[in-house]
Amino acid sequence: MEKNLQKTKPLQNLRYILSSIHHHEKGVLICTILQSVINAINAFIIPYLLKLIIDIITTVRLNTMNDLNPIFLKIGLICLGKIIIEIVTDFLSLRILNVKMISLRNKVKIEENEKILSLDYETLENPDIQDKINKANMALSNAWQGYEGMYNYLKNILQNIISSLIAFAVIFKVHFSIVIVVLGIVLIKYLLRDYTNKINKRKFWDVIPIYRRKHSYVNNISQNFDISKDLRLYNMKTFIEKNQKEVQKNINDLLIQKEKRLVRLLTVLNILSILQEGFLYAILIYQVLHQKITIGDFTFMLSSVRTLSFQLSFLFGNLASLNNCSREVDDLRWLLEYQDQLATKQTQMLSDDFTFESLEFKGVYFKYLNATDYTIKDVSFTLSKNEKVALVGYNGAGKTTLIKLLMGLYHPTKGEILLNGQNIEVLNRDSYLKRIAPIFQDVNMFSFKLAENVAMDFAEDLNETKVEDALRVAGLYDKVMSFPEKLQTPLLKNLYENGVDLSGGEKQKLAIARLIYKQKDIAIFDEPTSALDALAESKLYQEFNEIVKNTSAIFISHRLASTYFCDKVFFLKEGQIIEQGTHQELMALQKEYYQLFLLQAKYYQKEEIEDEK
Repeated sequence: MEKNLQKTKPLQNLRYILSSIHHHEKGVLICTILQSVINAINAFIIPYLLKLIIDIITTVRLNTMNDLNPIFLKIGLICLGKIIIEIVTDFLSLRILNVKMISLRNKVKIEENEKILSLDYETLENPDIQDKINKANMALSNAWQGYEGMYNYLKNILQNIISSLIAFAVIFKVHFSIVIVVLGIVLIKYLLRDYTNKINKRKFWDVIPIYRRKHSYVNNISQNFDISKDLRLYNMKTFIEKNQKEVQKNINDLLIQKEKRLVRLLTVLNILSILQEGFLYAILIYQVLHQKITIGDFTFMLSSVRTLSFQLSFLFGNLASLNNCSREVDDLRWLLEYQDQLATKQTQMLSDDFTFESLEFKGVYFKYLNATDYTIKDVSFTLSKNEKVALVGYNGAGKTTLIKLLMGLYHPTKGEILLNGQNIEVLNRDSYLKRIAPIFQDVNMFSFKLAENVAMDFAEDLNETKVEDALRVAGLYDKVMSFPEKLQTPLLKNLYENGVDLSGGEKQKLAIARLIYKQKDIAIFDEPTSALDALAESKLYQEFNEIVKNTSAIFISHRLASTYFCDKVFFLKEGQIIEQGTHQELMALQKEYYQLFLLQAKYYQKEEIEDEK
């Protein structure tokens, strides 16, 4: 991991960018070179045309009008060339490069998104990784930062070099000292810009993602309709405003310091430019007064020297910006090239004819990042084929963490999780997760068609008959068939104006339909009924048990509605299994499970009495 954090030299990043551009959009580099050459030549056409006209006025003696014909012809050809160059430049810029760069930007963004989706869940939870992802996003945020910025500044640098060479050839014969002074001042400007950019990278770019993440979180709380009721009930307005102001102040302080550094830089650069201009005029006026150049030459030289000065200033400025973009590309490359240590081990695929026999936790410990204590401590249990297991305990006992370990989202700090005796850490994650069908407490819908939300697959790959069967068993079929577009009904309005939202209960049924459609080896119910009352929860768990009667299943809850019909019950407390057995066996022990069951039984009885009334 440390190797990935090292800074890459700009030339290495430049090769990386050029290789990436050529891979994604062939032809861009050739068009870029052609455009840069044309733009460099174009900068000298009008000044040269002006020189010809001034020389005609001040030096040429005309006997007849015919003496003007060669001059008019030359001017006409130059103007025609100028028109052709403008047309070609516009075509290259607007019709080719702009279109291709938009396409390129989208392709690289897709590449970044694919990488993020492939990151290990435990890795993605790390705040440090989230900040790095934020910085990688910033490297793709616009045309003058990071990835695309390196390309655009390289294009400018190429044009700067060609223009400078032409200007150098024009003015060198006048006085070599002009070139030396211009080069010296431009070099100083470059070093100042590069120094400022390095400071901004360290004190602004690398720090701002942390505050932007906090700022985004606080803003999302204010605009999140799902929690708006809680915000009002607990009068959270003042609390949120305080946090918003604090985060915004931190961001503003960083911006102010950045702008102060920029003002100081621009002040010094302007002073250097004034000194350069004074020297330039002094040399050229001296040359005219001593009749070493014509007035037409004076205007052309003045323009060429300014072009050289500007192009060299822009050259070194663009080099400084290129270096800065290279530092930003480091962040992007870190993400795109990052390899999870565990992901490199997860290579073994499960065969299509795989038959599930058992899943075993063997002395499993788990500790969260930067935590001092273990959340899961020495947990061992086995889930066999077609067996039903309940993981129960108080809130915070570690039940959901245990399930995330089972699904490979977290990885044991110590111990093993074995599928048919094989450590799941060596199994391909996607191959392994295909064997598991979960229902979580929070059901997420996606802006896809309803059938796709059930199958969680592309429309062309899903089985509509199977989707319908799953909806029937889940109790959502009649509702779906009442929609005008039935299975093709889009959900949510993010992408579709006619998108449909489902109620909380309907979302739960959608989750059940997903589980039924998947029909895999292990079904997981992670507190999917926490929003229901005790009696409704008990009835729904009985329905769950019927749905997965030919499947191994794990029921997770802090309530005990699922324990009646389970083959085994594991009672967790503070990350450890402190009691295990059947419901009857645990009741006979009359320990903590027994006490919790009796406490909850009162509520079941109360619900039954009220229901009868």
